[in-house]
Amino acid sequence: LDITNTKGKASRVVPCNEVLEVELRALIKQKEIKFNETIFMNEERKPICHENFVKRKFLNDQNEWGRRRIRFHDLRHTAATLMVSHGIDIKTVQEICGHSDIKTTLKYVHLVGSKMANVAKEFSVASKKEEVKKLSLIVND
Repeated sequence: LDITNTKGKASRVVPCNEVLEVELRALIKQKEIKFNETIFMNEERKPICHENFVKRKFLNDQNEWGRRRIRFHDLRHTAATLMVSHGIDIKTVQEICGHSDIKTTLKYVHLVGSKMANVAKEFSVASKKEEVKKLSLIVND
């Protein structure tokens, strides 16, 4: 997806999987959305205001859901954390999120720090004094 003019910043490309792409294309066709229009718009075909969307749609959906409430922005944090935890390099996550400073993106690394520590343990090089254990792929009965 090509996101243009977000917070006055340059456009950026946001990846989406095939399932989401199919759903978005169906929505575009159903609502007869033109190339220069936004996908999420009101009845007057104007872009939906973020605050208005949260108040009218997101909060209503949460009430219907009936579970622990979350902030809309938490979805953004979850996406960034999942990308980092699935091994997407930090620079790519920064570009997708549109963070101008890498320090902002690095905040998500601490959330998966234990996973990274485990990786470091698993892939550490054994010293010459240590015996390297061999993995047996065949079990002898």
